[in-house]
Amino acid sequence: MKNAKIVQMSIHAMFIGLMTLMTFVPQIGFIAISPFVAFTLLHIPVLFGAVLFGWKSGLFYGVLFGALSFFRALISPVGFLDVFFVDPLISVVPRALFGLGAGLLFDLTKSIKKNYLSKLAIAGGSVLMTIIHSLLVLVFLGLIYGPTIEADANFVGLNFNTYWLFMGFIILTNGIPEAILAGILVPILSLAVSRYPRFQLIIDAFKQEKK
Repeated sequence: MKNAKIVQMSIHAMFIGLMTLMTFVPQIGFIAISPFVAFTLLHIPVLFGAVLFGWKSGLFYGVLFGALSFFRALISPVGFLDVFFVDPLISVVPRALFGLGAGLLFDLTKSIKKNYLSKLAIAGGSVLMTIIHSLLVLVFLGLIYGPTIEADANFVGLNFNTYWLFMGFIILTNGIPEAILAGILVPILSLAVSRYPRFQLIIDAFKQEKK
């Protein structure tokens, strides 16, 4: 049990370090194409952790994703929407729900016995959860700051009639590419680590926590 706890702490420390690096090194975790179009890659380690270790880790990494985006928006805002992410209801809550949902979904895929079907389920789940992540963030933004964002977008010349048209624009330019990338990378990463027998010891350590 003691060794299992040490392994868990080590893995969490690795994910924390990786996600922190991705957040604060420019153009790695948050890639700004323009003030209006920016991509995030931080959903990838959240999904990867959820695939490997289940819903508890998915929730933890989702909260970490949200907290890091909060501090990034506070310290070094870049994009048009960054100012709104200093509100934890926008930066943290949707990401926590995203991580939890991903963990619960991927826990269901563990019952799939055939390897190729399991990888297809992980790919499809990664795409689905990435789109859900984008929708969660944008719905929370719309419910809390919709009129403000609509006015700001029109002021800078984007000329959206409603916030929800703006939301559709963000889904097309940000959400879909992020989802496709997740659908490719997450199953590849999970397949890569599953090829190492010693990695099963790490999985077993997290299983012991659930008992």
